[in-house]
Amino acid sequence: MKAKDFKIRERLECTVNQNGREVHFLVRIQDLEPGRIRVDQPVVDQNILHLEVGTGLLIHFHRSDGSYEFDSYIIGKDQVNTPCLIIAEPQNVVRHQLREYFRVETSIDVTMDPVNPRNSKEVIQISAEIVNISAGGAKVKVKSADFNRYGRKGEQFRLNFNLPARVSLKGIFSEIVNLQKLPDNLCYFHLEFVDLDDAIRKEIVVFNFHRQRNQMKRWVGHQYYQR
Repeated sequence: MKAKDFKIRERLECTVNQNGREVHFLVRIQDLEPGRIRVDQPVVDQNILHLEVGTGLLIHFHRSDGSYEFDSYIIGKDQVNTPCLIIAEPQNVVRHQLREYFRVETSIDVTMDPVNPRNSKEVIQISAEIVNISAGGAKVKVKSADFNRYGRKGEQFRLNFNLPARVSLKGIFSEIVNLQKLPDNLCYFHLEFVDLDDAIRKEIVVFNFHRQRNQMKRWVGHQYYQR
């Protein structure tokens, strides 16, 4: 796939490893040249994300026939109307049949009700914090005691939380697909949403979209992303 196969203002969902953690952000294509794709300067949580030339990127984009993924890297920086990054066009593109959903960093209080826990006779509700979310799942920061009690792949929960847009989501069925325990007792469950209703999935997609768009608006003073 070449640069010419993309479209101006097409959305790219990017992941970069920075300081030992994955950072996710959205950009729009601003210009296309042979071998090069010019995109927005990324913004995460209202702050410009400074990336050096040579930084590697994992990029997703969606078409009607599926989700696509490719590796790229930053080959330059520029400023025409606004600051831009210049990334290399893909050399190899992988197509996924199943849609992959973009994640945004956030901070949302959540309660988690265990469903038939395997190794605990006493079912105790967990109070936790969603630190990033997509329409496919969430990364949840939990207390060390709750991690030790329920931290096993396959454990299932019912989640209850409110999106900042005052959308109340109750009884979201989820399952642990990965675990993370870091120094200073930082503990995380990586959850996959199971059999999520399409209407609820759409609410999360819209929340993520507007959150990223609003971050861009506050930075540049005008709207980058239009529905």
